[in-house]
Amino acid sequence: MYETEKWIHVTIDFGNCKRLGDLHDELKQKLHLPDFYGRNLDALWDSITGIMYTPAYILIRGAKKVPADLCPTVEKMIGIFKRAEIMYGDVRIQVEE
Repeated sequence: MYETEKWIHVTIDFGNCKRLGDLHDELKQKLHLPDFYGRNLDALWDSITGIMYTPAYILIRGAKKVPADLCPTVEKMIGIFKRAEIMYGDVRIQVEE
């Protein structure tokens, strides 16, 4: 496990998300993103790599509870977090099954 004593801990729970907007609302709220957050995958990348507070330990819950039509988007969102983890090192992600 990662040393996260000085890191912020954020839990993102997609379990109650029924629409695409709900996913982005959850991200905006939990990551404390500004009102100008673009609510799309490019904006998520920009937010993770330049707007949100880091270092951050991100726990994602409820990814398998979203409606089937949202599953590809959730997987892409998780992929964005994983890419940021690899490229920058100041974001750590764990996905709860």
